[in-house]
Amino acid sequence: MPATPVYIICSPRPQVGKTLIARLLSEFLLLKNGGVTAFDINLKEPSLLDYLPNLTETADVIDTYGKMQLMDRVIVDDGMSKVIDLGFHAFDEFFKMSDEIGFMRRRCDATSPRSSYSSPTPTACPAARTRCCANRFRDPT
Repeated sequence: MPATPVYIICSPRPQVGKTLIARLLSEFLLLKNGGVTAFDINLKEPSLLDYLPNLTETADVIDTYGKMQLMDRVIVDDGMSKVIDLGFHAFDEFFKMSDEIGFMRRRCDATSPRSSYSSPTPTACPAARTRCCANRFRDPT
């Protein structure tokens, strides 16, 4: 069975359409595959939970317990696509946690599909943060 895809919709900027993209992707995957699990990690922005309450679980990366609950669900290789709507408040903490546990390295190994990173515009986030995020993915495409 191929690796379970995990889609992380994120930006360090507010109000750039992350929730819209996460919603569209979740609905597409639901229609294509018959199932999807979405995670809403937004503190103050429009919430994916408001639009897709039957598919979405809320998550928190502020404390260790919340991080464990989220990653326990995300890393399960159950064949169900995962979509993470990552709000800008949790951006740094999520990627710091992912780096600490080696989540991106495991996702980018030879058995997993390639990951991609893109920014809507070259100036959408500071250059240092963009390089930091882009470097987390091996062979970004």
